[in-house]
Amino acid sequence: MDGSVESVLMERITDGQLLITQIRECVEFRDAKGLKTYILEHKLSDQSVFWELTSELTQYVTEDILDKNPNFFEACERCLSYLVRNGNPKEMILALLEQADSFNDDVKYRTLLKLVQATLLKLPSKRFHSLDIALETLSAHVKSLQVPQFADFEDEERQLLDTDINVHRIEDVVSAYLNFLTPFVEEVSLFKACRTGKNNPQVLTLKKHLLFLLEHPLAYLDLEYDRKEEKAKTTSRCLAERTLDLLVHVERNFHKYLELARCDGACVDDLEEAEDTDAMVRENEENERRLDGQKRSAFERDDNDKMENWKYVKSVPKLAQACLSYLMYVEHLGLNRLPTIYSQDFLLEFNLPFISLCLQRQEFLIVHKGLLLLNSFLDVLKLGSLSADVLDNSAYMTMTSDVLAIMIHCPARKLRQMCVQLLPVFVKCFSSEGQYKLLHMIIASCEHSGVQGFVTQILKEQISDNLQCELPKRFFIGNSLDKILKLLVKLPDGPATDLLENSDRIISVLNLLRFLIIRDKPNQNVTGIWTSFPRYETQFIDALRMGLDMSTAHYKLELTNLLEAKGDQRAIPEDLDFSVCVGGESLSAMPKGQRISVLQSALITFDMIESLMVRLLELRDQQMAAYGK
Repeated sequence: MDGSVESVLMERITDGQLLITQIRECVEFRDAKGLKTYILEHKLSDQSVFWELTSELTQYVTEDILDKNPNFFEACERCLSYLVRNGNPKEMILALLEQADSFNDDVKYRTLLKLVQATLLKLPSKRFHSLDIALETLSAHVKSLQVPQFADFEDEERQLLDTDINVHRIEDVVSAYLNFLTPFVEEVSLFKACRTGKNNPQVLTLKKHLLFLLEHPLAYLDLEYDRKEEKAKTTSRCLAERTLDLLVHVERNFHKYLELARCDGACVDDLEEAEDTDAMVRENEENERRLDGQKRSAFERDDNDKMENWKYVKSVPKLAQACLSYLMYVEHLGLNRLPTIYSQDFLLEFNLPFISLCLQRQEFLIVHKGLLLLNSFLDVLKLGSLSADVLDNSAYMTMTSDVLAIMIHCPARKLRQMCVQLLPVFVKCFSSEGQYKLLHMIIASCEHSGVQGFVTQILKEQISDNLQCELPKRFFIGNSLDKILKLLVKLPDGPATDLLENSDRIISVLNLLRFLIIRDKPNQNVTGIWTSFPRYETQFIDALRMGLDMSTAHYKLELTNLLEAKGDQRAIPEDLDFSVCVGGESLSAMPKGQRISVLQSALITFDMIESLMVRLLELRDQQMAAYGK
């Protein structure tokens, strides 16, 4: 600017419109000194221009201005702080929140958080309406944050999460948001000697927005921390701890809160009223009501601040509930707000919906949280402690189906491996009847060969354990065992069954039959295998033998044609009246080298199946000859 403008800047302007014009000129030329002179040095006091100046200056507290002109950014920030300190708080809060539509800049968002906080703290103690409106506006920016997109996390890949730009942005914004919430949480803390009261709407709205943080974005971050490893906590983990630290100030019983909040439309007032019934709490609350009544008398002329009849009804987001449960039972945060009177089997059943919710998601870190939550309960459950009756609760089978779905479809190897490790432990937590019932339900409902093969191995272990008992339980012997074996000892399409696709199940079934033949002697026949084996041989082994002959001949012929063919011929000769498919894909659609490899691998699998089948029949004949059967 030239000297004439500078001389004007030094003069105090009393006309509001002229003042606005001069300040806009300073803004246009990024004149930090002139801006501070008009507002700070002249101690601007014309309240009529505060709103307009606030709207004007907030447009320049952005990341772009901070990078290109930090002095001007600092001047705008100082001037806004001055307006907040000296302006009418009810008007200033509206002027600041008016900029909510442009909260697409994190620097601007963090700057306005501090300004809004300072404005709210100037309001009387009955500031709930303004705080609620402010939180609804400010939380919208947090909900809009993009979460990290990773399909899998191996050991090396997981470390990349700390360098992800979306994670860094989330950490910066959430940290500032928690700083904003802290003074409002502390002033209504349950730890204070004179609390505002459990039904204070400020407590309820703070609780709601803290839980919203667990839903988005914290549930999508890596919050795991192993105390045994000498590694520093991640920033994401520290933010989760800060969130729980604030939450314990406004909620005294996390389990009770989750119990009632799971009901859609649960009234949080009713939840709070149901929590404590002891005489000490009632006495404290009576004291609070008297103190609250004294405070109301000071503001009884302000109708907007009368909250005694206000009803707060809000369901807690389900993902937030699941994340809270994960942080408590897996990461052991907020344990001082968790009653210790509940049994482990009750806690498992209570948390099954949270586990299933996580397992049904597509995000790796959320699914991982669900599996860790399940594992935390299985680790402390006694083997055989769950009754078969609990399986009448559909949540158990829903969760089991979710685990099986991950084993079959999940692209993340680590998650599949976790499910493979957890399923046998889960089965062993049931009584013998419960184990039988659960295995029967899995085999009957899941036709995937790999899963049936794996479950057959678990069944074999349970039969082995049962036979070691002095008095074997009836569920894994006799007719009960035969009922479950009928589901396994069969070929879905008889000899025409795709043996390669069903190889896992077939191999596991042959191994199970071989185990029974060896373990259960013909003169004892505890399991009933010797009674049922002739039927198994007719319905399963004979059909398997025929299917092996057909499949082996077909695959050998195809392999011979490929090896004798010149070049990379993809067409099957016209005189062949069959086709070979692997994994639902026609073999003819594969490159020649891959086709040869697949056919050779299939023939090896057929040889293995045939060897097991032949050995099974040999053992059967040996056992019958040894015992004169």
